[in-house]
Amino acid sequence: GVLVTLAAPKVVSWSLYAVNGWDVNSDNNKDKTFGSRVALSPNESFLLGLSTITGPELDDNNSARRTVLDCDITYTLRPSWLIGAELNTGWESKTIADTGTASWSGMLLMTNLKFATRYGLTLRGDYLNDRDGNRTGTAQEVKSLSMSPSVSIVEGFGALMEIRHDWSNHPSFAGSD
Repeated sequence: GVLVTLAAPKVVSWSLYAVNGWDVNSDNNKDKTFGSRVALSPNESFLLGLSTITGPELDDNNSARRTVLDCDITYTLRPSWLIGAELNTGWESKTIADTGTASWSGMLLMTNLKFATRYGLTLRGDYLNDRDGNRTGTAQEVKSLSMSPSVSIVEGFGALMEIRHDWSNHPSFAGSD
């Protein structure tokens, strides 16, 4: 793919990109996927991002288009404490009986705490409303809670472990009993 970014340091940046697709390792059709992101950061503590991505994502299908709109916010309360949220909505045309549009929406809330200089803990809650089953294969509401302790091994390289619990209003997980 190709990515171009314009930035006014510490205030605003804008990115535009073209890629072969998302959720795939290799191109699965003949068209491209396009995206854009605007990030606003009026100070060192606050970041607001607005993003969109759109393109054909189905195998050998250039007419059904998948689109996602996303808004993310992070706020640093202290150098050791970050909170964040993300809201998104998406839809894909011509996926319900080849004529209708499937849609979904989701959100995420998270916080990250740093202990000393090497250790951290992230707590996260996720929610996905896959009304038509387009993203998960089953029409459902999926929720998850995660806890991820982490350690910084050297500057720029770390390790983490994630403990996660997922549940749904529809029996869609293997061995869900």
